[in-house]
Amino acid sequence: MNIEFDFITPFYLGAKDVFEQMFKTRVNISQISNVETNVTIDDITVDLEIRSSNFTGRVYYFMSKAFVTNILNIMMGFMSDLDLESEMTKSALLELNNMITGKALTKLAEMGTNYNMSVPEVVIGKGIKMSETNLSLSLVTLDSSGSFFTIGFLTSSVENLVKPLSKDNQKKDEKTYALDNKSLINQFKDITTNTISEIKDIKGEPDLLVKKGEIVANLAKNALKSRKVDGYDQSMDMLSEIKQLLSLTLDELKISKGDSEYIIRKNEVVTELAKVMLDVLLELVD
Repeated sequence: MNIEFDFITPFYLGAKDVFEQMFKTRVNISQISNVETNVTIDDITVDLEIRSSNFTGRVYYFMSKAFVTNILNIMMGFMSDLDLESEMTKSALLELNNMITGKALTKLAEMGTNYNMSVPEVVIGKGIKMSETNLSLSLVTLDSSGSFFTIGFLTSSVENLVKPLSKDNQKKDEKTYALDNKSLINQFKDITTNTISEIKDIKGEPDLLVKKGEIVANLAKNALKSRKVDGYDQSMDMLSEIKQLLSLTLDELKISKGDSEYIIRKNEVVTELAKVMLDVLLELVD
């Protein structure tokens, strides 16, 4: 078995599935290469570790601003002048990471091994230092109409760490990932708090209110999911704040007006918000 190939392929297939099936964005492999570098190679980078009981690999998603702008316009309805430093952008990038990595981990599990993902880190800027020494990366670059998404794999981890860990190390890993889960939920809490602060007072055109409703619905769904993650505790809870934002957004949408097409879109979002509101209320009652 080619360990490196078997590790890389599910990530390429996961990215292709997400972009083409979910975002209707066609991608093709434009290049497969190797590089020695200790700095980021594109405008945006998401860095994470993938680990099982006997295997460790590091994955980097390198994205051009043009590629991210296109995907986030589909995900969130952002304007063309994308603010890479905003918490809302970083939240969307983490969600994109979760989609792709989730697909890849499912494919790896189907091959017979379950993997965990560390807390991902978003790095903004090209040429930002990632390591004191050069990293040997295998790169798979996907092209979408001249904008690029590159998946980088730390080959030294793939080649050198495919060894059974001792029982002591396995116990340490379990503790590490319990801490990682808690850290990830805290990261989600911070992002959610900042997003609520940024969008709660947004007023404007009817289309903007519909997009706001979609974002609020996604925040609520993620908050409900966070309660099921190992490491969750009550101090991390966001449901009360999200409940207030749900109510406010529903009230704003109900009185907004527009043409027939807008009314259909508005009511689709209102229906989704009402459903999520009910899920939140039921969770709070429990």
